[in-house]
Amino acid sequence: MLSLNDNIIIMKNYTKAFKFFVNLLIFTVIISMPEKIELLFHYSKSTNTSLILAASNLLLLSYVLWLLIKFRQAINTLNTNSIFSEKNEYIFFTVGRGLLFYSVGMYIIRVIENMLNKPSIKGESIAFNLGRDFGAALSDRVPLLVIAFFLLIVAQLIKEGYHLKTRKRPNYIKKNKMKIFGPKSLSAFFYYIFRSISITLLAFLTYMEFAFITNRFTVKDSRFDMQIPLTGSSIQGDYQFSDILTITLTLIFGILLLYLLSNIFKALKKTVIFNKGIVKNLKLLTVLNLIVGPILYFLIHYPIMHKTEFRNVHNLILLVIFGMISLFLTYVFQKGYTVQSENDLTI
Repeated sequence: MLSLNDNIIIMKNYTKAFKFFVNLLIFTVIISMPEKIELLFHYSKSTNTSLILAASNLLLLSYVLWLLIKFRQAINTLNTNSIFSEKNEYIFFTVGRGLLFYSVGMYIIRVIENMLNKPSIKGESIAFNLGRDFGAALSDRVPLLVIAFFLLIVAQLIKEGYHLKTRKRPNYIKKNKMKIFGPKSLSAFFYYIFRSISITLLAFLTYMEFAFITNRFTVKDSRFDMQIPLTGSSIQGDYQFSDILTITLTLIFGILLLYLLSNIFKALKKTVIFNKGIVKNLKLLTVLNLIVGPILYFLIHYPIMHKTEFRNVHNLILLVIFGMISLFLTYVFQKGYTVQSENDLTI
């Protein structure tokens, strides 16, 4: 059993990690501000939709910068005696909700921008072009949406832990109707989504490797073309060992990531959420993001693909951010499991 001083030290270490995480997000927002300001001045003499979109873009970016700065200030005053407190819950819930609102607002702006600026593909239906615009806008917002959702999970976990310790509900989020845990909740929805995608990717990887082994593909101009059954589509790429190995390793990493996430959400849709199983999966997720992911990134970029510069470095940053969040979640679940076990012994 950890002493009070040990818990305070551990909590301070996680606080330092969150400071780094927030500083990283603040930095990425600040470096993108000049471009948005320049765009606003560019459209300042007009009264068209582009000016409204540029102004809205800058306002939302300023909002999320303010939100992150407030979060950083709040981290300095986190209750280090116990993670399960009303104050800690309120901090994570407010920031998670704010990032969620920001993501939705930016998604709407991106959809409108895509519809106005991207030309329609000739020969394709209106539904296809709309789907392309909606999909392109969503792909840009997914990472921040995931971060926002995980922060809301942390807030909800702190709420549940606080309830276990004090036998009362926190005052800050009594009116919150969002059901994150339980059989019919967002966790159940995400469990089915992530598990389905992981199974689909595993089936795709299995077929792709089988097709390469049995020569079920064509090669033209040093590029392979492999038909995907039942879909009417194909996968194409340079017919080189390095490219095929990169695709294989990336798919394996994605399958493991989605499978672990599905296991976590599977545990969250149960009645008792603080259990050893979810702690184990969170530890594996932390190792996958903080150790395996960065190693795989450097292996693919240098020994395998022989790149001479950092490309898609934002993916590496996101892996580190997700790793730190899962590390913090592990601590929260470990504390919650301890409180749950103590309560079970006293009943």
